[in-house]
Amino acid sequence: MSRNYTHGGDIYSHYEKYGRYPVDFSSSLNPLNAPLEVTNAYVEAYKYSFAYPPHDYKELREKIAVISAFFGLKITGIYLIS
Repeated sequence: MSRNYTHGGDIYSHYEKYGRYPVDFSSSLNPLNAPLEVTNAYVEAYKYSFAYPPHDYKELREKIAVISAFFGLKITGIYLIS
């Protein structure tokens, strides 16, 4: 016996077959909302979402160079793009 299974959320076929919409658990929603720490972290991060990175990444390049030297890595070129 072969059965065809579809990915969750096909509420329309269920309606056509049974005449009512099912309770759809295919979406991972949390009825308790996110923890306050998560919400606060999102709000804090959102502030920086509009900041465009510097065109030359000078500070980042310098930090990578320091870390590379510390570990004895030889890096001939660092290419950072956005």
